[in-house]
Amino acid sequence: MSRYTAGELRRLDELANFLMTREEAETTDCPRCTAQPGQTCTNVITGEPLRGPAHYQRIAKAERQEGRDSERWTP
Repeated sequence: MSRYTAGELRRLDELANFLMTREEAETTDCPRCTAQPGQTCTNVITGEPLRGPAHYQRIAKAERQEGRDSERWTP
């Protein structure tokens, strides 16, 4: 029996997916905000760090470099 509830496990899984997506995206530069590899994407208007893992263009670019399809990130 798990010491975590189903909701807690879902939230942990979402956090893991978020962090993995950010890590994979940071292997390439961002065509939207021009963040270099290893840097976090920033809001192009305010310059604040992005709340999401990365701009969808950067995620798609990283997935293409890895040979994966990025349909889910197309607006």
